[in-house]
Amino acid sequence: MHGQIISLPNGFLRDITLEDVSFINDLFNELDVDFFYVRQSYHRTAIAFTSFLVSSLEHGRGLADIIIDDEGEPIGLITAEIVPDNAEHIRWNIGYAVNSRNRHKGYASSSLAGYMRALSDFSINTACLDISIDNEASEAVAKKCGFEIRDRCGFLDHEHPEVGLRRHWFKSIHAQDARIPCFQRASIAYRNKDYLTAIRFYMEALKIPQTEGSQLTDAQIYSNLGMAYSSIGEYQKAYSYLRKATSLGLINASIQKELAWLRNNGGIG
Repeated sequence: MHGQIISLPNGFLRDITLEDVSFINDLFNELDVDFFYVRQSYHRTAIAFTSFLVSSLEHGRGLADIIIDDEGEPIGLITAEIVPDNAEHIRWNIGYAVNSRNRHKGYASSSLAGYMRALSDFSINTACLDISIDNEASEAVAKKCGFEIRDRCGFLDHEHPEVGLRRHWFKSIHAQDARIPCFQRASIAYRNKDYLTAIRFYMEALKIPQTEGSQLTDAQIYSNLGMAYSSIGEYQKAYSYLRKATSLGLINASIQKELAWLRNNGGIG
């Protein structure tokens, strides 16, 4: 999916290949790796798991890299899989493992930091680690890399109860535009035809200064406000906001069509 070498202070990451089966077999023969790194039952063999990771990489479903130390030897694995976050979003689920001979040398944290840089090339903004509450070393890596717990009580994965309670650790990949949460809530309300709630959240988004480099412009919010007001029959406000959007350079067929409709049918002079 990315095909690039990711440089680390103490080595590098490279794409996994089928030639890594022997290393993957050795890695997962370590009892704690086999226990804490959750795999589906049909991926329990080294060849099945390696084939799955290579296929995911080739078909754009995720990333999978071998961690190479500063002497050029494979010492670990790090992966990122695209999974649903909720009804509206998707996220990266990241997993990693370093063999026992090379722990406490910074490889896990440097690999995770390198992956976060690589994932910034994609549009998905959320990264998640699922970590057993008994895996203190992995929790320390998550903290070091700036991940935060969202569910402190933890959850029990009924497909993998042997791992016990796990917790989600989250981190935003891109610099967060403070407007986006309001805009997303407004958009959800609009799709649910709750136009008054949508208007309220669009208004709240406008009150927040635009972040430098943000793709969410005032013009976009004005355009959505215009459509929402038109949906509840407040045509003068709708026309005004749509005109504001066009004055800021946002001109598209949808806006032009709505403005024409408002002039012809909405009593707008």
